[in-house]
Amino acid sequence: MKRLLVFVGYMVVDTQDIIEKAHLGDLDYVKHALTLFTDFATVFVRILIRMGCYVATRQGCWGILNGPATGAAVAELVLDGWASIADLTPFSPSRFVSSRKL
Repeated sequence: MKRLLVFVGYMVVDTQDIIEKAHLGDLDYVKHALTLFTDFATVFVRILIRMGCYVATRQGCWGILNGPATGAAVAELVLDGWASIADLTPFSPSRFVSSRKL
């Protein structure tokens, strides 16, 4: 729970930083949006991890081809606790969360 609060704090600090930069004339909306998106994504991932949710998305136009393998891997993950069909560690949401203490 503490880490989630830390990331919410990052959102507040980044929002304040964006507001100050905008007042000084830095109106790079894309950069500011990406900064906040990264913060929101991190908080969302932390909430999902805390709730024990499983999410399989972002396959784009390849979803029709990758969907069956993704479904099988997630089903194994949910039912058995691990997936034998593929190594899912590169896709773990925890890859966005630093393992070091803040």
